[in-house]
Amino acid sequence: MLYKFTIVGNESDIKGNPRPKARLTRQQTWTTQAQRYSAWKKHVVSSFLAELKNSDIKEFQYRYNSFIANGKPILESDDKMKMDIKIWWRNNAHGDPENIFGSIADALFKQDKFLAGSFDFSDTIGIGKVEVEIRI
Repeated sequence: MLYKFTIVGNESDIKGNPRPKARLTRQQTWTTQAQRYSAWKKHVVSSFLAELKNSDIKEFQYRYNSFIANGKPILESDDKMKMDIKIWWRNNAHGDPENIFGSIADALFKQDKFLAGSFDFSDTIGIGKVEVEIRI
């Protein structure tokens, strides 16, 4: 199965840079940084599900139900999965591309043990967005 979708901006700014993966301890779950990261992951899932709703309603229903029941739209797999991303930055105050990849995987996959992939970015400055392609 191939999924393609675009994440535009972030949870608080439609033109903003994508958010990197947050490194948090259990005691930090209610900090501003943790809340912002949680909102970013919901933004990623919303972008994924919105594209499915427009293209494949049965697949949307399956992934939506998985998200409601398990907190993630893509469940565990013993098969190799692949995610490739391309990032466009709003400005030069952005996170590490590898951590952007990690934050998107964290939002979508219940278990990313068998996830491979790549990340790239554009030199163009303008609107922050990420094009995502996932193969399962």
